[in-house]
Amino acid sequence: MTTYSKMTLETILSENADYSNPYFKTKSAAYELTPDEAIIKRIELPSTTDGVNPLIGTIVHHAAQNDATDEGIQTEQVLAVRNTDTTNSVTLVGYTRMGAKVSTGSVVTVANTTLGSTNMVTLTAGSGTPWTDTAGFASNQYVFVVDAGAANTAKSGARYGLVARDSTAVIHINSSTAWTGGSSQSLEVQVLRQWVHDIPAGGFFVLADALPRAASSNVDDSGVVYGYSNAGSGSSVVEVIQLGT
Repeated sequence: MTTYSKMTLETILSENADYSNPYFKTKSAAYELTPDEAIIKRIELPSTTDGVNPLIGTIVHHAAQNDATDEGIQTEQVLAVRNTDTTNSVTLVGYTRMGAKVSTGSVVTVANTTLGSTNMVTLTAGSGTPWTDTAGFASNQYVFVVDAGAANTAKSGARYGLVARDSTAVIHINSSTAWTGGSSQSLEVQVLRQWVHDIPAGGFFVLADALPRAASSNVDDSGVVYGYSNAGSGSSVVEVIQLGT
């Protein structure tokens, strides 16, 4: 059975508290969809001062993650979030997939360098030039490692900061722990761009074509949006609407 959805936006500017005699008013514009899946929920987002990771408040998952919490949406059409807090803003953090997933197809040399308190891992392709602009390596912030190879299996399925690209054959990433150095099997990686958006008290956030399909059947952070409250303590409640197929 087909389901129909319509979101409308209207803006009124008036010098009166009851919005009478507006000096500016937009005609209501509709964004119409035909989703067959809808998820509506209210979520408490913790504040950062409560000693929790700001990314702990997961708002949406993606079905291609094979995660039981995704509730079946394979292709997101729209994500809408309303901050119900009357005092505090909330912050959303999400990741957009850049380019296609890269499989190096050759042995990669892994080397570790201490960068302050962080391990910087250098990945050098044995042949070919996998770290190209078209794959998103030019100016993006994170690398999701789908498969880190046999020597570093435990590093698979995680997101790492992209420090720099020396060339299309050499990149540097941050890791909380060192990798096993030397030669590794071919790697599968996905470049992600992080986006951050603040929603003021009582405000809305709407993102069309919200979450791209995951790069593979492996768990993939390109289909996740997190959030946290900017309250001094406690939490803020948001209402989330997901529409898709």
